[in-house]
Amino acid sequence: MTLEQIMLMVIAGFSAWVFWRQLAIRELALRHALAACEKSDVQLLDQSIGLNGLTITKLAGGGFGLLRDYGFEFTSTGEQRYAGKIFMIGKTLQGTKLEAFREPSSSL
Repeated sequence: MTLEQIMLMVIAGFSAWVFWRQLAIRELALRHALAACEKSDVQLLDQSIGLNGLTITKLAGGGFGLLRDYGFEFTSTGEQRYAGKIFMIGKTLQGTKLEAFREPSSSL
């Protein structure tokens, strides 16, 4: 094997590892979105989230981390869509934001 082939294998392996790690973090963010929706008594739409952005941020203990911003949509009444966000650094939840939404009218 040549040095070029070894480097290509290392790059391919690293790329695969990054891809699988990203998928694992996305699945965890989806579970956090589901939990936030259940807690607020709203319904997560499309059962999916999307990566909105990546930002390098300073960590509390020093050093830097990659802040992932995921977006999702939910509904409280079934008629209107609202936006929500999940913020993750690695596999750690940093925060959740739900757009202000209309409470469903209760009939007595």
